[in-house]
Amino acid sequence: MNTRLAAAIAGVVAVGILATAVVVMREPPLTAAERASADPQPANAPNQRPAFAGQTDAPLRRSGVAFDVVTIARGLEEPWGLAFLPDGRMLVTEIPRRLLIVWPDGGKSAPVSGLPDNIAVGGQGGLLDVALDPEFTSTHRIYWSFSERRPDGTNNTAVARGTFVDATPPRVEDVEIIYHQTPSLKSTGHFGGRLVFGRDGTLFLTQGERVIPEGRMQAQRLDGLLGKIRNIEAATLHPATGELWEVEHGTRGGDEVNIARKGRDNGWPRIAYGIEYAGGPITGGIQAKDGMEQPIYFWDPVIAPAG
Repeated sequence: MNTRLAAAIAGVVAVGILATAVVVMREPPLTAAERASADPQPANAPNQRPAFAGQTDAPLRRSGVAFDVVTIARGLEEPWGLAFLPDGRMLVTEIPRRLLIVWPDGGKSAPVSGLPDNIAVGGQGGLLDVALDPEFTSTHRIYWSFSERRPDGTNNTAVARGTFVDATPPRVEDVEIIYHQTPSLKSTGHFGGRLVFGRDGTLFLTQGERVIPEGRMQAQRLDGLLGKIRNIEAATLHPATGELWEVEHGTRGGDEVNIARKGRDNGWPRIAYGIEYAGGPITGGIQAKDGMEQPIYFWDPVIAPAG
């Protein structure tokens, strides 16, 4: 299969246990207070205004069900991404350069050997996402993203692929790094790294603008591969349209949901909702501009969305 790689945009969080959510019961009706707003906390940027009705501060709407969280495995160190194998086991990445097989009963394999030795661990960097080739049952190929250490002390987001050998211990063979983000910078933040396969076999990779001003101000340039949106922590295909939807862990009062569409300008950092985490406006404090896309939704106050 010829896989195209599309670099998109952003970011990352980690949890200490692996769990799954199971629907178990119906929820009670909403109270009057719940109907008023999903988040009663004060806004981080109270003077900003949405571009259209419903773009922020939406009322809480329950789905009619509750969820029971079931722990699958404990003892994982900064797990970041996972992919289900055809038999129900999971490939799980840990930030400190480890890829494991996790069984439904909580059992874990020894770390998968054969990963590149230039994975840069630190800050938000390390081994990030993992994805199966759409034709995994015949190719046994997997893809993974990571922060790549360069000889000059800089680093960048990268993607590698290899053949997964389900042995004891497991390993990957025929490893090749198929993508290097440029330019490389001296920063430990905003690597992005979420991997999503499109319906046509395109592999989407989310990237970040690397936090530091040197990276942020390159987001509008077309001669580099730094993220064009701030800090994406989730991405998936819309089940009906097949479009790539993404969620950004954004500014203070500017977490966003966006649809990543080819050729569109999402504006970062020329326009942005929210304020700097240290306080003060983003660039010129402008939230909208002709020719630049608006988010489908944004959260103010910040909620730090991911997943």
